[in-house]
Amino acid sequence: MRGRTQYTWLYLKSQQAFPNISMLPTEIYPSRRGLAVQKGEAQLLAQLNEGIFRLKENGTLDHLYAKHFAVLEASEVPF
Repeated sequence: MRGRTQYTWLYLKSQQAFPNISMLPTEIYPSRRGLAVQKGEAQLLAQLNEGIFRLKENGTLDHLYAKHFAVLEASEVPF
């Protein structure tokens, strides 16, 4: 679970709105991110791919993902 889905789930759980519903241990439809370019933009696509490769290689992509997209821990939610 990520983002708004987890906040919603944790809020409903804290309010005991649905006491007989439980969360699945794994995601059924994992969230994925992507970029797109217009057809024919081969140079731009190559530049994006190279940039992503470099960010992944030096750890920056993992850092950014952890900071902005990682799964929220229940302890981080204030209710």
